[in-house]
Amino acid sequence: MARISRVIKLKLGPDTHIIKKNAADKQGTQACQQCSLRSLCFEIGKTERKRLCDAILIEVYDSPSDFSPYGGHFEVSSHNPV
Repeated sequence: MARISRVIKLKLGPDTHIIKKNAADKQGTQACQQCSLRSLCFEIGKTERKRLCDAILIEVYDSPSDFSPYGGHFEVSSHNPV
């Protein structure tokens, strides 16, 4: 099956977070440290044993590997002060 190109954005208050692909050398803990939603994930985002980004990727794609074989993490794309 061909990979689907989609943009996943989360808007929280004035910030917009977009999921980005993890690089092959930045998986697991290294990617988690870069994630702009890591504190939210640690507090409320874990569903079963999945991180927030993995749970969202499963909802959007048939498999998280359809997005990236190495997973993803969120980055702030815009910040609009109130």
